Amino acid sequence: MNLLHQPGSGGTTLAKQVLWDMRKTLRCAVLTGATSDITAIAKQVIHLFTAGGQGQQNTVLLLLEDERILENLQDAIIKEIAERNITTHMPVVIILNCVLNGVVRQHRVFARVDGKEIEVCAEQRRKVWKSEDVCFYLGFTIRGPVAYGIQYPSHHGHVFYSGPVRSCTTCANVMESTNWVQVEPVAITKEAPMFSTSPPGRYECRVSGLRWVCKDHVSLQYQFSSWEPHRAMMKSLGYKQGGPLLDVTVISGELEEVQLPHFACFGDDPSFKEKVRVLHVEDCGVSIEQVDEVTRFHVKILHPSFSPKGVLVRSGFPVKAHCDLLLYQAKTAFLTLHAYLVPCDSSVEQNVQVGEDIGN
Repeated sequence: MNLLHQPGSGGTTLAKQVLWDMRKTLRCAVLTGATSDITAIAKQVIHLFTAGGQGQQNTVLLLLEDERILENLQDAIIKEIAERNITTHMPVVIILNCVLNGVVRQHRVFARVDGKEIEVCAEQRRKVWKSEDVCFYLGFTIRGPVAYGIQYPSHHGHVFYSGPVRSCTTCANVMESTNWVQVEPVAITKEAPMFSTSPPGRYECRVSGLRWVCKDHVSLQYQFSSWEPHRAMMKSLGYKQGGPLLDVTVISGELEEVQLPHFACFGDDPSFKEKVRVLHVEDCGVSIEQVDEVTRFHVKILHPSFSPKGVLVRSGFPVKAHCDLLLYQAKTAFLTLHAYLVPCDSSVEQNVQVGEDIGN
């Protein structure tokens, strides 16, 4: 459980009051002091849970004030439960957390709440210099939600995170693969190429939506490209744009599979795969390629070769599109909103953002 509060507003005091009120129902504890030995902390939690013998087990309510150890602590507790062969029908531990996870991107702070990302103001702008996962206290002022005490975790790595969950009842029957490790690419500016380095696994870029599968370490460079030079050719062949055009370069390693994002909604059409192709741009010209699989939001290509690639959808029949509604508050006009209804295409949304930045 996350307790959201502004520093100095009594959030920690309130959390301790909760522990005091629950002391006769649960086994309450506050984690203080050094937190470097996660295994020792997990053993103490399990010892508190099992204190008194088999018939006296009771759930531990643990107050935690260091978000950075939460994931590792959870893993250590699960491991300790397995090693002790503990079988129970009650929760072993409830962790009450007084800080919030978030991320910094392009000098902007986003809080992660219920699988969504919500932009918040930074109390100190100098602390959002690096694009990376962060943790902070979330407070509220007259200007809206504010991130206080922003901290960058001491460890670096990839985390499982689903991001904003897309849903569509029209194409709910179309399969969509899951369990992708979300990665934040490195980019100097919004328009510059993005870079990602990953060990063996299944990854998805949070910015572009590009997915890849690798059995060894790989390094990638990728960026959005323009469809404009190819529109006349696409029209003559009976195709139209179905997603962003991505220029991908494998710097090192080899990819087993790549998945390109698309915004088409195929509903309950059983023949939708036959209407989807991939545009492959090469130095000698362009070609239209078949795909290995089509899911709700991506198309799969096995053992891909690279140069700019993008999803095409056959023209001549109606195709719905998954869209996002983007809202911006104008800084030059009081209470004026700019609204954009755009396809779920990261390159389009990036262009809208650039235009808003220039206009404001």
